[in-house]
Amino acid sequence: MRDPQADVVAQVKQRVDIVDVIGEYVSLRRSGRDFVGLCPFHEERTPSFHVSRDKQVFYCFGCHVGGDVITFVQKREEISFREALEQLAARAGVMLPERDPAAERRRGAKDALLRALADAAAFYQRQLQAEAGAAARAYLERRGVDGATAAAFGLGFAPAAWDALTRHLLARGHEARVLVEAGLAQVGKSGRPYDRFRNRLMFPICDERGRVVAFGGRVLDGGEGPKYLNSPETPVFQKRETWYGLHLARESMRARGRAVIVEGYMDCVTAHRHGFTETVASLGTALSEAQASKLARFTRLALIAYDADTAGQAATLRGFEILRGAGVGVRLAALPAGRDPDDLLREEGAEAFRRHLDGALPLVEYLFLLSTRDLDLASVDGKVRAVERLAPALAREPDPIARDQYVQRYADRLGVDIDAVRAAVNNAAAQTLKAPTEGHNSRPGRNTTRSLPPGPARSVVERRIRGEERLERQAEELVLGLLVRGEVPAEAVWSRVEPGWFLPGAHRELAEALRRAEGRRPGEMPAGLGEDAQALAARLLVEFSGETDKTERVLQDCLTRMAKHRVRARCSEIEREIRRLERDGQPVPRDLRVEYAQLLKQVKTPGGGAWGALP
Repeated sequence: MRDPQADVVAQVKQRVDIVDVIGEYVSLRRSGRDFVGLCPFHEERTPSFHVSRDKQVFYCFGCHVGGDVITFVQKREEISFREALEQLAARAGVMLPERDPAAERRRGAKDALLRALADAAAFYQRQLQAEAGAAARAYLERRGVDGATAAAFGLGFAPAAWDALTRHLLARGHEARVLVEAGLAQVGKSGRPYDRFRNRLMFPICDERGRVVAFGGRVLDGGEGPKYLNSPETPVFQKRETWYGLHLARESMRARGRAVIVEGYMDCVTAHRHGFTETVASLGTALSEAQASKLARFTRLALIAYDADTAGQAATLRGFEILRGAGVGVRLAALPAGRDPDDLLREEGAEAFRRHLDGALPLVEYLFLLSTRDLDLASVDGKVRAVERLAPALAREPDPIARDQYVQRYADRLGVDIDAVRAAVNNAAAQTLKAPTEGHNSRPGRNTTRSLPPGPARSVVERRIRGEERLERQAEELVLGLLVRGEVPAEAVWSRVEPGWFLPGAHRELAEALRRAEGRRPGEMPAGLGEDAQALAARLLVEFSGETDKTERVLQDCLTRMAKHRVRARCSEIEREIRRLERDGQPVPRDLRVEYAQLLKQVKTPGGGAWGALP
């Protein structure tokens, strides 16, 4: 049974012209079959924003935003999908179906939370300007925060009274249970609600659309409780999905091509005060995949400006690797020990902070500074400890060329033999591979990888995967492009590969949507795609002309490459299984060894044999 909303979406997209809609926001000129203009989502001087009337999609090759007409209105007006659909449906004269009652109740509950949070923010802002907020204003003045900056961030003050906010919001018609669910109030032993935040400078936390979803409160002199108190997670606030200040920084990120990441509220506020308006705060020490994915929508480079002590924490460093995994380049500003961005900006000014950002280092180089600042590198012991500290980080460097360059560089800096550093790195890499498989059942001194072929043969799969990862991604995009444009029959693809073979994320999501799409016209955007998958589909529709007499050969070459990748993935899977069995002291089945040997032979043999017949 078809989704009624999907039918309405299709009708709306058929009846409105994407060029006409976007043309009301952007000055477009014809360029061949498409239209181009300056992107409305980031600052640029040369047009990289393309709109296709034939395919009814848009895509910016500068900031990588793309989608259909509904996506454009949603992003440009900063409204929800439903609101954008309603706006365009009214324009097209299309009636929308009745909302699902359960969905309406969930939306109504969230709206109630957002209204309470917005009213709370307004209350706190008024209190900051009232007599009761004198101490909070004095604190901001000491920290160099002017009125304009305080207003931009919506800073406020929570009075010391136990229920000042609660009484105010109840009088405005908000329900007590909503205040508790929003994290604004708590229930006492008497059963009556009272304010969560008291005698605190208040920092509203907003989503990327600027809606208040939570608060952070800093205690003032004479106050009780922790220095900082944050809202609990709620249906509208998940800490690991949120950046403090993103609603104010997003346009600057796009315009300047970078994000500056700090740790605390005041770091972020002070950075904006000094002109670094691309700054956001991470709301914690460890970054999450959700935060990384959200940041990747606005920039491809992050400059980390944590204080040196924080940046040394293992959890934080893992978060930086998560950013790199989301396609965001990471460089770290080596701030003076014990100094955070707020200190540096207030004491030395914007130019000093800018120099630190301009001199930001790649992660491995920063770790060299961090690992050696307390060592005497003129001593043998200092050199040994430096190599020991650096080896694990160098072993995690995914690019073998970059890793080798770092080994040479640090051997020179430390004045030690390059083979000694290389051996330490190789040992760290081996320990990393062993670590997950060595449990309490392992026998002392046992070689947990003895059933695998010797070193060079065993590592050939991993080397090939790293070396061809970019080509694999290109092959998948060519196949997806042929499918989404309707240039090849769907059965020509799905008879040889499955959606699960595509790389996780946007590639796999688009493949799954194309596989299940019924009645989709060639060149039409598949329904139900997330933001990243929709941008990928839009780029594939806009980027390629589709005019080639080699389509069949391109398709077969790409499917063959994907099949090879599948074989390599199976090799890695068998390796893990063999290691697990040996760790647990269990025999390795002969058929598993035989399968591994056969697959490894295919990987190493030019041409690879019958790649279509996969295990």
